[in-house]
Order: sequence, then structure tokens, then C-alpha cells
Amino acid sequence: MASWRRESETYSGRARHGARHAAPARPDSAAPASAASASASPSPSSSVTPWYLRVLRAPATYVIIVMGIVRVIFGNAMGLWFIANQFYDDALLMNYSLPSHYTTPDVYSLSKAMSFPWFIDLCHELHINLAVGISLLWVAAALAAYGAAWLLTNGNAWVAGFVYVYVLFCPSAFESWCGTRIYRNAILAPSYALVFSLAIMLLAMIFGNTARNATVIVVSVLLGLALSFTYYIADNGSWITYSLAVAAVLAVIFAIRNFRRRKVVGNAENAGNRGTAVAVTRLVAALLAVCIPFATLVAATAAYKAVNKRFFGVAQINTRTAGEAGGFLNRLYVIDSPWRTDEIWAPNDAIHQAIDASPTLRKYPELCNDLLHSPWEEPSADPDGTSVHGDLLAWSIKWAMIASGTWESEAQSEALFHDVNAELDAAFANGTLKKTDRIMITDGVGGLYPSELDADFLEIFRATCFGNIRLRDYAPGAQASMADNTDPGQLKVANAAAVMTLLPYVDGTKDTSAMTEHRIRMNSIATAIFTVYRAVNLALMILVAAVALLGLVAMIVRCARRRHIPGMAVLAWVVMLGMVGIAAAYSFSVAWFSQYITHPFVQGIVNFYSLGNVALFAMCAMCAMAFVAQMLGSRGMLRDAVAEA
Repeated sequence: MASWRRESETYSGRARHGARHAAPARPDSAAPASAASASASPSPSSSVTPWYLRVLRAPATYVIIVMGIVRVIFGNAMGLWFIANQFYDDALLMNYSLPSHYTTPDVYSLSKAMSFPWFIDLCHELHINLAVGISLLWVAAALAAYGAAWLLTNGNAWVAGFVYVYVLFCPSAFESWCGTRIYRNAILAPSYALVFSLAIMLLAMIFGNTARNATVIVVSVLLGLALSFTYYIADNGSWITYSLAVAAVLAVIFAIRNFRRRKVVGNAENAGNRGTAVAVTRLVAALLAVCIPFATLVAATAAYKAVNKRFFGVAQINTRTAGEAGGFLNRLYVIDSPWRTDEIWAPNDAIHQAIDASPTLRKYPELCNDLLHSPWEEPSADPDGTSVHGDLLAWSIKWAMIASGTWESEAQSEALFHDVNAELDAAFANGTLKKTDRIMITDGVGGLYPSELDADFLEIFRATCFGNIRLRDYAPGAQASMADNTDPGQLKVANAAAVMTLLPYVDGTKDTSAMTEHRIRMNSIATAIFTVYRAVNLALMILVAAVALLGLVAMIVRCARRRHIPGMAVLAWVVMLGMVGIAAAYSFSVAWFSQYITHPFVQGIVNFYSLGNVALFAMCAMCAMAFVAQMLGSRGMLRDAVAEA
């Protein structure tokens, strides 16, 4: 395996030390002729074409541009739709995009993250409609995927071009509930693809050790910006940082390896201090590039909290599932109760126990009553006869604060639950409250017993893994916007949506027969895209499985025959396996969370929550194709022939 280990060193030597590594002159070479030819030929530096000229001269550049323009036009023609009656989802985030969000705070002001409303604001300020803005985000994701595939294949235009088109026309963008609905899910999949593509680009640059330090830093900065934006689209962004942390560990290992080898090579060639200096700058640039994305996220979080402190009085991102109110919710999830199930994470019995253990809560009898009797409750086996299912309890707590007249401000609410949480912690410590013995994968999700990981759970897990890949229950294109003309609140937010998105038809009042016919035509195209991608995804699934199972065997066989193993092939295989592992863990978590809303089982709901798998599968397919291209490519075959000769 030593051959692939020297890969980055070899690439680096060719790029930076071409003169040093040139083959020695043959004995029969004429020195004067060699000198004359050397003096007549241009210097290596003068013969190097600037990168921007190479880009402008490449035919692929113009194909990429044309395809990107087609995608934007198509996305705009497909259109979007808005549901004004979704007060806690679509309407809430649309209201967040209005200036009044900061001037008239209420109990719901910090219920969800702000990236999607800010994206709406950005498109509005740039005077582009939201359909175009989302399409441009897909173009950016496709360009990043193209760059990652180009690096992994050492410039294989066919693989990179396929990956570009695959991401560009990803069917999730044209699915009614996951792509064309004006909700945060519309930008989740392209944002995930952008983050992972940039991360793979950065990893490949550090592994290959050929990119300029400035280029590595620029990609790192872009990754930091993409990560910070994506992290705050939904409430579960932490899984992305865990994934990038694994990549960061690999990058550090590669950077240290490169530093040691470049230093050795420099000394062997009598480069002395210069070789060491180059190695040091490379190492510093690589380590800095690893830190920048996480530092950017930390800085963005601090700025986000500062804004919320300024306008809402609390330095919190979210007071629905985080902060002190979120902490109260999490404590309800762990109070032991015989009435807890996979659907009911905090039965009324647990709320009764919390009230009994908290003198502060008992000072607010109206709040306690509303916590136990909210419109979010459903029939249950609990002694009260009703309980709230799943994480809907988070909304139930917000509603109870308003209904009981307890909520005055976010600062007052956080102070109240701070005292309540301290009392509950003390009750846990002295044994007044007992914690459940259920397995909990995170504080914000209910626990399960191993026996509940049954056939129903496995069915949801399989649906989570493959629903967005096999495009199961995908509904094509945009639908007619929904707004009740008799409801002033719905009309107000529908009008705001039309203004903020620069799409007048989304207010639900301008739907004509011509619009309906247009949707039918565009949805038929979306259906055709779904059909094509079902076949393509099946083939890519087989390819990923084959590379995962046989890739190691192929490398061992090559090693046994003393054939060259391309370093980038090894990297692509390792990254692909990592992505498969991340997808499995992500799907398991989504399935765990989704149990309370999947009785009876609904594939569309699972698709809605598992959009991360869209990007993860695209990255796995890209790495699988890169592995095959590297192992079977002309460069690899030529090296094998040379080695055998």
C-alpha cells in the first residue's frame, strides 16, 4: 500500500519541484544541444497558463453556464406555493421575514431558526423572486459538487459533469412538500449538498497537497459561511457539525503526514530551510482551514444571540426546544412514568409530577391547568385520559404560557423556567423525581426501550433511508396556494408572502385556469424527472453497494500484484464509507424522532424529515464514481503498464 501513500507527495513534487524531479540526462545526450534547447525554450513559469484563462477556454465552462441558466429558468417556471393556514410552520417563518418580527415580539418569536426568513429577505433585497433564489442555491450546490468530483477524479470531466447535472436537477427540488412549498425544507437539501461538497473539496485539497494555500483558505471560508447558514435552517443542525468534525480529524491527519513528508523530501534534495519553510506554511494553512468553518459557526452563533438579546431580551437562538423553556421540556421527557410510550414522550402523569416537585410552578395554577389541558392533547391511556404526542408538547407549553396570561416577555419566561428547572434538578437529586430507564439518544427526543425497536421501527428506518432516494410518494411540482379569504390573519400573511417572495400568485387569490394548466404542464415534466431519477438512483445504489463491498478487495488485489493504487481512489472510498455511516446514523435518529407521527405509517412525512439523505446519497454516489474512475482510468492503467514493464 505504499504506492498510494506517496500519492500526494508525488503530486506535490510534480507541481512544485518539477525541475528537481526531472529524469537525469542520458549518457549519450549532447550537452551543447541540451543547453541550446534549454535557452530557446520558455521558462516553466512563463509557459503556465493562468487558471482563469484555462477556465474561459474550457468548453465545459460554457456547458455548465448554459445548464445553470436552464435550471434557473425551469425552477422559475415550476414555481412555488404557500400555505397560509400553517400558523406554526409556513406562516410563522414568513412572518419572521418581516420587519415587524423584531419590533413586535411575542411568545412565538424565538420558536424557530432564522436562516430561511433571512434567505427570503436576501432574495427580496436583491430583487429576485424566491423561485429564482432557490434555483440559484441549487446551482451553487451543483457547482460545489462539480468541484469536489473534479478533485477526487483528478480532472475527469465526465464524472464531474454527471455529478453537476445530477445535483442540479435533483428531484427533491420539484417535490411539492420538500421543494416547491415556501417553507424551510425547500432550501435544506441544496444547503446540505453545498456543505458536504465544500467539505470534500477541502479534504481532497489537503490530502492531495497541491492546491495553493490561498485556495485552501478560500474554500474553508466558503464552507464556514455555508455551514453557519445551514446550521440554522432547521432545529437539528448539530448532526452536520458532528459529520464535519470527523472530516476535520482526517484533514488534520493528512496535514501532519504532508508536513513530515515534505520536510523529508526537502532535506533529501538539500533544499534545507526552504523545504522546511514550505512544509510549515502548508501545515499552518491546512490547520487554519480546518478551524475556520467551526470558528465561523461560533462567531455566527454569537452574533445571532446578540441580535436576539438586543430585540428579545435573551441571548438564545431558540426558546421552544432550547434555552430554559426547552430545558423544562427536556426534563419532562426524562421523568419516569408508566404511561410513556413511543408516541407520548411526556404524559400528563409526568407533568403532574413536575408540578408537585416545583413550588414555582404551583404559584401559577392557570399555567399548570393549561399545561394539562391544551388543544394539542389527544386521547391516551394516561389517568387524565389525554396527553400530548411527541414534540408537540413544545408548542403546547408556548400556548399554555399565553392562554394562562403567564408570558410577559422572553426574558421573564426564561427566568421563570430557570427557577422551575433548578427545583426539578433538586428533586431528581434527592429522589423525589425518578428518571426513566428508557434509552435516550438526545435530551430533546423521547426515549425508547430496546423492545420498541421492533418491526414497525425497522420499517420507518428503511423508509427514512430510502424514501428520498427511491422517490417514494413523491408528489410532482407546485400546487395551488392556500389561503382562507374569510380569515384576516391568513390573508395578511398570504399578502406578505406575495410581496416578500416577489411572486404575486402565491397569495392564493390570483389562481386562474391558465395558472392551473401551466401547473399541469410543469408537473408533468417533474413527473418525468422523477421517473428518470428512480432508474438512475437505483443504478447508483447498486454502484455504491458494489464499491463499498468490493473496493477494499480491489485495492488488496492491486497491492498483491504490486500495481499502483491511486491515493484519491482510497480517499474517495473512505469518504464514501463515512457518508454511508453518517446516513445510517442520521436515518436512525430521524426514524426515532418520527415514531410519534407515523401511526399509521406515512412515507411522505418521513421524506419531509429526512432530506439530509438527499445530499448524503449524492455524495456517496459521487465518491463511488470517483473510485471507479480512478481505479479504471487511463492514468491508472498507464501507471500499471509502467509498473509491470
